[in-house]
Amino acid sequence: IGIYNADSRELKNIYTALSAMKLVPNAVADVVPINEGAKRFVEILNLETTSIDDYIPNEELMNRIQKNDVNIYPTFTENAPMFPLESFEMGVPCLLGNNNDYFVGTELGNYVILDREDDAEYIKNKIVVVLENREKIMNLYRNWKCEFDKKCNKLVEEFINK
Repeated sequence: IGIYNADSRELKNIYTALSAMKLVPNAVADVVPINEGAKRFVEILNLETTSIDDYIPNEELMNRIQKNDVNIYPTFTENAPMFPLESFEMGVPCLLGNNNDYFVGTELGNYVILDREDDAEYIKNKIVVVLENREKIMNLYRNWKCEFDKKCNKLVEEFINK
């Protein structure tokens, strides 16, 4: 399970995410970057991790996330995060906070949008559901992406023609 670019800022919610990962049987958390506080926290939790201390280039990050079963991005505030879309594009489902309009009102959203970003047990349950329904979720994403691309193209045309 990957969590990336969260650092220790409270809006990125890394400690709740790590707690949720600990509750998933046999989970290994991949954390980039990881800071000293998060290192101590995963030691206290006895959560198996792989990690890098510093931010890494995007290409390296994309290679890394492909190795995960699921990624999580449970931020409290972020209106258009790129990471969830990048994760899906790399073939890995991603849970995300409910503070943007990605997947809202869709079946895909029911699987991947977090309504309680501060609840480790809830996030753990969502992770498990994603793992159990990964293929279906990726199919739902591909369908959503086709419609999203059409919407974006239409908005670009409208912008250019005005």
